[in-house]
Amino acid sequence: MGLSAETIAGALVGLALAAVVLSVGWLFQKRPARADDETADAGPGIFGSANSLFAQVLPDLLPYKARRDLQRCGYLHPHSYDSYRAIRNALVIGVILSAGVWLVAVADDDALALRVLSVGGIAVLLAYSLPRVCLHWRGDQAADQTVLGLPDALEMMVMGLSGGLSIHAALARTCDELATAHPLLTAQLRIVRRQAAAATLEFACERWAERVELDEVSGLAALISQAERTGVSTAATLRNYADVLRLQRLQRLQTRSNRVAVQMLFPTVLCLAPAAYIVLLAPPLFDLQKFREEENRSGGLLEQQTQIEASTAPPQAR
Repeated sequence: MGLSAETIAGALVGLALAAVVLSVGWLFQKRPARADDETADAGPGIFGSANSLFAQVLPDLLPYKARRDLQRCGYLHPHSYDSYRAIRNALVIGVILSAGVWLVAVADDDALALRVLSVGGIAVLLAYSLPRVCLHWRGDQAADQTVLGLPDALEMMVMGLSGGLSIHAALARTCDELATAHPLLTAQLRIVRRQAAAATLEFACERWAERVELDEVSGLAALISQAERTGVSTAATLRNYADVLRLQRLQRLQTRSNRVAVQMLFPTVLCLAPAAYIVLLAPPLFDLQKFREEENRSGGLLEQQTQIEASTAPPQAR
């Protein structure tokens, strides 16, 4: 057919990776700027009316964790999970169809068909697993950003409560101030504000802890619940918890900085040490080679030493 196995393998892998990059881009960019924006797109999904059809083609092995990661990333519309599954399933189907076309094209060559089938299977596994891995990584990044900005949000709420604002007004003011610095945290706080207005702050914080599954948020929900039951000042509780979170954040940063020294050892040994050895050892080796070449010539020290050894050798050795 004029096509080598390497060409077909490269085409399949390139197609799979390109499709993964394009589809996963939706996971990184398509996010509403405000979680409570009434004008945000809440349509049937990315594939329109066929969104639910594509979502049901292949099963999801970890639906609970996928939903949690989507909520952490800020995909809070009801059809976000179906859109994620539809993208992944469409990607898998596209890779399968591409591999099938190549198999039909090289059906006469059994060895080449087997190699195409192997590469196609690997591409299908990548198409199915990489979107989930990217979503999980993005969810962890969003969780870190939430934990990083939580002390600042609590401090803003304390300032509002100390100034005479109600808890709902303090939450609204906090969301307005932190919208640029911590957009993901702001989206979660807007949901908390709306749920607190409909029910209670304790209920809203408990639902928030269930959505993101973070120890820091669960601790905040427990403290607010305890403050509501005992009648302790909410502002004092939030201020003390903000101090605890800042201390934990400082300790976490110190731990990471101490870990960096050990992590830098491996690139130093693998990358810098060979270059240093070459710079240090190359000149002596060149000098030694030059010395051997010069002294092996007629009249040189090494040439004379060779003659002496030859003349003193026993007859059997000669």
